[in-house]
Amino acid sequence: MSRIGKKWRKLFLLACFCFCLLTVLLPSKSTYASQDSTKVVGRSIMTTEQTVRTPSSDVAIVAWVTVSESQHKIIQVKSARVFSYSDGIDGSTISLSSPSIWNNGQFATITVTYNQKGIIKSEVCTFYPL
Repeated sequence: MSRIGKKWRKLFLLACFCFCLLTVLLPSKSTYASQDSTKVVGRSIMTTEQTVRTPSSDVAIVAWVTVSESQHKIIQVKSARVFSYSDGIDGSTISLSSPSIWNNGQFATITVTYNQKGIIKSEVCTFYPL
């Protein structure tokens, strides 16, 4: 390669290096726009089916419980239904309240009302994040 060819090659490589350096060091609008001052927290949400008994163990209910694993809090309780009940309970009298979430998701409750041998009873089933 001639002496002039080597000189142009060196200038070309130097120009490419300067261009790359300027491209990396100078902020562009897209790079600036992607910067965010907020802290990003990973979030994992899990939905599980939980079965819970009343304190007397006369009725068991099952529901889908959605939990934020990173915060260990209940987000939602849905599709609650009667799973089983003891003898002496009229299954047609069992009713479930709407789920309530308490203490910022620390636990959730569903009230179960039923008729057992002519006596109306009401008990609370409590769900916790797993």
